[in-house]
Amino acid sequence: MDATDEAMNIAVGAELRRAREAAGLTRSELAAILPFKASAAGLSNYETGKRMVSHWRMVEFCRAVDAYAPDVLGRAIESVESIQTLLVELDLRAIADDDDARFAPIRTWARNRLARVSLESTTVRVHHSVVRELAVLLDMSSNDLVKHLASTASFRQVSGPASTSS
Repeated sequence: MDATDEAMNIAVGAELRRAREAAGLTRSELAAILPFKASAAGLSNYETGKRMVSHWRMVEFCRAVDAYAPDVLGRAIESVESIQTLLVELDLRAIADDDDARFAPIRTWARNRLARVSLESTTVRVHHSVVRELAVLLDMSSNDLVKHLASTASFRQVSGPASTSS
């Protein structure tokens, strides 16, 4: 499995989890109403991208939570496409100054990074997977995080060597 396949599994799983949660169901409750044999642990594997969900199971999953499968898949594709550029540049100062409470964990990360980087530059280049992990930390889709960062001028897709400091 290549990186894009893995990213797509994770994105589809995240969208399936959001759809289940929007329906107000636990994994156990969903497993009980699916037309195929499923367990809460098995659903967790789908939702985390550890296991690829088949097309048919995805459709049945969506029907059970009253979601439209093409929309769920479309959001997952958007999420993957939004972070497919190998590297992104993050403006640490813009992130540190963002006062939106939803982004407090990455604001702390940015402030800690600013304390460690050269004063000449407040930007860092990171692999797109870092953005995906930050989105997981914030419990949001990568696409939503990228949109927010872009709206605050703290995100830019680039090519070139990634920052090696951590």
